[in-house]
Amino acid sequence: MAVISAVVRRRRVPERMFGSKVIVARPTDGTPVVLAATATVVWRRIEGWTTLFEVVDALGDAFPTVAEDVRLLTASEILERLEDDELIERG
Repeated sequence: MAVISAVVRRRRVPERMFGSKVIVARPTDGTPVVLAATATVVWRRIEGWTTLFEVVDALGDAFPTVAEDVRLLTASEILERLEDDELIERG
């Protein structure tokens, strides 16, 4: 997945906050997908068109003690999973 050079945004799907997590409905079949706290930060950040590096910055704001290379890897993995669940689109 080449998210680094792309911009992504979340699809409009039903969602509900549950503590520090978000539950979203997969658009293809409505299956609930539970996003952990870190993925929730990403989900909130990609409401509009967003680059990978903007996501990494958002993770840095939420988790300032985490090294940038770890945030980059984490953001890439989360975006890949969101794409697998068809919860994001690319521009």
